[in-house]
Amino acid sequence: MNPEWAGLTEQPTTDPGAATYFLFHDCDLATLRWGLSTLRLWYPAAVYDEPVAGPLPPSTFVLPVGDRTLRPEWMRYTARERLGVEPVEVPGGHCPHVSHPELVADVVSP
Repeated sequence: MNPEWAGLTEQPTTDPGAATYFLFHDCDLATLRWGLSTLRLWYPAAVYDEPVAGPLPPSTFVLPVGDRTLRPEWMRYTARERLGVEPVEVPGGHCPHVSHPELVADVVSP
């Protein structure tokens, strides 16, 4: 995790300022407003320790290089080690599917 994210005292889902800074900082104003309206509490603690069962289906890992939540170097390592794929690096923050939906669609479409 990014040290700033790890130091949060409030969930970004309940703090619009934190959500803007960490999740939607690369969105235009209209997209930011929409993104903030979609926030829901999501705490996938069980997923962090869950082993990856194989064989894995083909995967694409979209790595947003401007992410303020997860460190890009950790995501690169994890994509290679856990999924066995080279990440596809895209501009943007933690939610590139929100800020750059066409780009993400091009990356994941066959």
